[in-house]
Amino acid sequence: MEDGNEEPNLNKPLVISVYEEVWNEFYEWEQQYSKIMLESLQVDYSEPENELWVYPIEKSIAAHTFVDGWNQKPTSIRHSEKITIKTTNRLASSHKLNFDMPCIIAETAEPSSHYEMLTPILSNFFYGDDPDYMPFNPFPEDEDFDIESYSMEYGNLAWGVDVLDPDKEAIIWETYRKLYFYHDLDLDSIDTTDVFPSIFSTYYGERDLLQWRTFPVLHEENPTKYYLPKSEEFQKRLNLASSQFCPNLSCIMSRCGAHIDQPGKIKSKVTNSILQSNKPLHPCGPHCFLNIKDESAHSYDRHNTENTALLEKVQTMLKYIQDTSVCELAQICFISCTRMYAIIKSLEIGAIHLYGVQESTEEDVSELDLLKDFTTVDSINTCAHEGPCNKNTDCICFANRIHCEKGCRCSPQCNLRYPGCNCGLQGNGKQNIRSCGTWRCPCYHAGRECDPESCRTCNLSPYPYRSHGHCRNSQIQRGYSKKVHVSKSAYGFGLFLDEAASKDDLILEYVGEIIYQPTVVTRDWLVSHRKRGYIYTLTDTLSIDALRRGNESRFINHAKGKEVNCEARYRFVNRELKIGIYALKQIRAGSELFLDYGDYFFNN
Repeated sequence: MEDGNEEPNLNKPLVISVYEEVWNEFYEWEQQYSKIMLESLQVDYSEPENELWVYPIEKSIAAHTFVDGWNQKPTSIRHSEKITIKTTNRLASSHKLNFDMPCIIAETAEPSSHYEMLTPILSNFFYGDDPDYMPFNPFPEDEDFDIESYSMEYGNLAWGVDVLDPDKEAIIWETYRKLYFYHDLDLDSIDTTDVFPSIFSTYYGERDLLQWRTFPVLHEENPTKYYLPKSEEFQKRLNLASSQFCPNLSCIMSRCGAHIDQPGKIKSKVTNSILQSNKPLHPCGPHCFLNIKDESAHSYDRHNTENTALLEKVQTMLKYIQDTSVCELAQICFISCTRMYAIIKSLEIGAIHLYGVQESTEEDVSELDLLKDFTTVDSINTCAHEGPCNKNTDCICFANRIHCEKGCRCSPQCNLRYPGCNCGLQGNGKQNIRSCGTWRCPCYHAGRECDPESCRTCNLSPYPYRSHGHCRNSQIQRGYSKKVHVSKSAYGFGLFLDEAASKDDLILEYVGEIIYQPTVVTRDWLVSHRKRGYIYTLTDTLSIDALRRGNESRFINHAKGKEVNCEARYRFVNRELKIGIYALKQIRAGSELFLDYGDYFFNN
């Protein structure tokens, strides 16, 4: 029942009417289709088919000619057996054929060791929790598995969950198509009527549905492709792209699987007069506005219809990169610098002092006992609040006792920002050829990888005064892993090095699904029964499970004492906690990798 204070949705009666129309069309078609299919199953005995004749093998053909294609030697043929084939036609008459068949004794193939299939991934995938319903019995033929206790971990069973009828799916989708192409209703307007499931239109854009329509169709296209903004709708396209783009340096991609929350938008801190006066020292090119002395040449007719689209494009860009120079804006928008300057002069850009105007003071930071153990806090979003980063604001960095990082919307001069290291320079001011990677590096000592923006003297840094040496504390973010391969070992499958590794070299990152603790408890039933587990504790509430998604690192076997040649280490990289597998000593190429799983793994 609709709320009395809300206006009725005028499109809803039309949607319901078309839905009923398509419903009747579908089931009228289905009756005829079912009748035809059932009649096609009837066997016709009126005319017998030709009998199938199988001719015996000619005796003149040598036996080894039948096995040459199998790369078998004639000596592998030990004997032949009598084979009888009986053929029967529809009239029940039969015919028997007898001939000799050479038999080959093949070498016995050793069975593969037990392992679980996985989807290979390059970085962690945030999964969260398994569904509240149990999808199936994982070991239906194994009486040793305690299915009753395992099922109690779930709220209900899969067959108790409502599933959309496939017939209804086809009907709803045809309704969408008709409403879009014949009644000029866009997909968002159809969704707002709440007649169909809210996720239907987006989910079924990738669904192959039953082709049941028997009448001529003018529009065969999939309507969901029209969810994408049109080419002329620049602002919608940019909003869609920015909402799906992950700026974390571990990703730099759209629709990543690791990060849920996106950082807050940067607000402008300048006016258009400041933007105009913020002129570069040198022209950016022959068409730079600095080369034109006559200010009248910078006029721009905002009411010209040809300029409307360009004006909207520039206004949209200024919502995302407000404090960018005129020359840089011109390059981004693919127009001349002179034309961009004229547009900026015609716009009214008010100053919005929201983020980063007030900076946290040294007194604010001195009160904070910064976190030493990153495993006690989950990965959190960057801060985006009004005012300084202290206890009196909603700064999530201050609340979680961690440094502000790149992506935080506070000022770059915020005192809570991580200061970085200075390992790229030695005490005499000279460049350090082999920087970081030891306990003398404050980043390494804190369990962090060096930061490109904070550690300005590392060769990781983009700044011109960086060291030209080799930063040893940035291996995960740079992807400096070793070549490895999975092969048989003394304990099923194992992981072997294809190239030599030095002490403290990153072998590879341990990746998998990031799951919550309740899901860890549920999956522990499967781990205990299989006697194989791939779960690493990440924080107090999160773990990494490489059972379904992961990489080769999950094949590293357990060992004790001198056999152990690598270990897992936590590293705080680009504001998230990761696990890297590092060499404990010099390891030769071809060696198998061994980890000490620890007592907790075997006790649990």
